[in-house]
Amino acid sequence: MNLKHIYWVFPNAVSPVICDKIIDIFHSQKKGLGTTGLGRKAPKKSLTKKDKMMRDSYVTWSSQWWLYRYTHPYIHEANEEADWKFQWSSSEACQLTEYRKGQYYHWHRDSWDDPYKSDDKIKAYRNKCRKLSSVLVLSDQGKDYTGGDLEFFHMQRFLKPKHWRTVGAPQMRKRGALIVFPSFVWHRVTPVHKGVRYSLTNWHIGDKFV
Repeated sequence: MNLKHIYWVFPNAVSPVICDKIIDIFHSQKKGLGTTGLGRKAPKKSLTKKDKMMRDSYVTWSSQWWLYRYTHPYIHEANEEADWKFQWSSSEACQLTEYRKGQYYHWHRDSWDDPYKSDDKIKAYRNKCRKLSSVLVLSDQGKDYTGGDLEFFHMQRFLKPKHWRTVGAPQMRKRGALIVFPSFVWHRVTPVHKGVRYSLTNWHIGDKFV
């Protein structure tokens, strides 16, 4: 699929007050080490070697309705403005993530071709695919942490010659910024060098691509 825009950013989507309120949710709930794969998985106290090679971060989950009230308008807008125009019908639970010094998430995609299984325990997910991903950064780079950059790896089909390259998202270094991108795009969070980085990630699902 040729994409003119691999992401769409809203630099001041959410106020610092709301960012702090979301971080409070993280600290009020049981958290553990994040794992890989589809679906809402319980945080773990320790990781498998495979998971450890891919990511190292602390997570918890929330489906509080007001979180979607702040993010959904931007998902709709980005889907139109970036000219993706993907069909999507609902959103998964929100993942609140904490990256401490040395923690990271290596290159990965949030979605592959296979949809959720037809017998998934969450009915709303059955036979659905992740179409769009969104990340709301809750911390200020430089003030709250260093490192921890969100980067993308994508074929630049509109450049000559065509080639794969790493694309940064410097707008995502300021708290309150929200980014939307197709879930099949490769991306990563580089290791945090100092401090703590908080973010809120969500996936927006719909029928399988045809």
